[in-house]
Formats: sequence, C-alpha cells, structure tokens
Amino acid sequence: RVQLLLSRGKSSKRFMAEGGKEVEVKVRLPTSEVHGRVFAALGSKPTCTYEQRNIFFDGVNGELSKKRAVLRFRFYEREGVPCCTITVKEDTRLVEGISVSGETEADIDVAVARAIEADPALLASSPNELLCTVRSKYMCATFRCLGGFNNTRHVFPFEGHKLELDETRFDFGKTWEIEIESFKPEEIKQKLEAFLKARDIPYCYSKKTKFANFITKSID
Repeated sequence: RVQLLLSRGKSSKRFMAEGGKEVEVKVRLPTSEVHGRVFAALGSKPTCTYEQRNIFFDGVNGELSKKRAVLRFRFYEREGVPCCTITVKEDTRLVEGISVSGETEADIDVAVARAIEADPALLASSPNELLCTVRSKYMCATFRCLGGFNNTRHVFPFEGHKLELDETRFDFGKTWEIEIESFKPEEIKQKLEAFLKARDIPYCYSKKTKFANFITKSID
C-alpha cells in the first residue's frame, strides 16, 4: 500500500527551478482585534480563505537546519479538493520587514504526504522529484518530523498584489501577520504602511518567520 502511494507521488504538478527567489513584505499585528480591523479595512470579502496545516522535517542529524534550509509540507484545500505542497526554503533573510529566501516548490499526492508524516522514514525512498533533490543536495538519508502549526489565511487584492492576512496558531500561542509577495518590496511596503497609518492600525515589522517562531517557541 505504501509503495503504491509513493509511486503516485512521483510526478509533481509544479516544480520551480532551483534557485528561485521568494521576496515578501512581512508585518506583524499585535492582537486579534487589530487583525479584525485590518480585515474590515480592506473593504471586501477575501478572494479566498485557506485553512493550512504546516508540517516540517529535517534530517536526524539536522542536515537541513545546519545549512539554513527548511522542508515544509503544507496541507490545505484548493476549491474543496485536499492538496499538499512541498516547499524547500533556503537561506532566509528577514530585515526591516522584508524577507528574501530561495524557494522551490512541488505538489505531492495528499495520501503520500500523510503517509510520510506518519512515517518520516518514507522520505528516504520517495521518488518525488523535489524530495530526491533534497536528499542529494543535503546528503540526508534519514529524516524526522519536527511537528508544525496551523494557519488561517485570507487573501485580498491590494495595489495589484495579493495581500495575505494570517492568524497562526502554535501550541504556545497565536500570531497575526500580513504578507505580500513582490519583487518591488520597498514600494509595496510603503503603500502598506501608508494604508495602515491612515487608519491608525498598529503594526511592526516581523522579526522572525513563522518557522523561527515555531522552533524557538516564541511569538515575538
């Protein structure tokens, strides 16, 4: 049964070229009440809402973390259909609310992903193209599951971009955040700050990624 599931995960629907960059503006909101004010201020219903479950893996000897890499499985629904996306992020830098990281993504069959979550040893034999790349690049043969967290993401249009309004639930607390992906981050950050300041909405630049919060068990 497991081998059949693994074979079903062999061909990914998306495979971004290695070395692709993700550039995001990240702004933290202090409370749920402020999160609600931003939701209302955006003035329309979100174009979509995702309930995300994020699960992370590393080598048993920390092979990925030692090289500033993160391996994530994200479970969610796309138009009512269960999905899972594998993401590898590398060398993330977060400065003054702008995050830059190497990013590679691939879709994986949900049943395969769930089997791997239940038994991380299956990562060593998965034929998924991106997971093969991870094993080769990081010389990692044995994996462990680090656990994860849940996130509710509302997506709104904003100045020609997609604004993602998040509520993240860790075992130790919650955070609220705005993320906007853009290859002109300074420009969209100025527009976002102007939008928030005009409405007296308090915020600060994100100091840590969600994954860093998860690993350090902090919500700063």
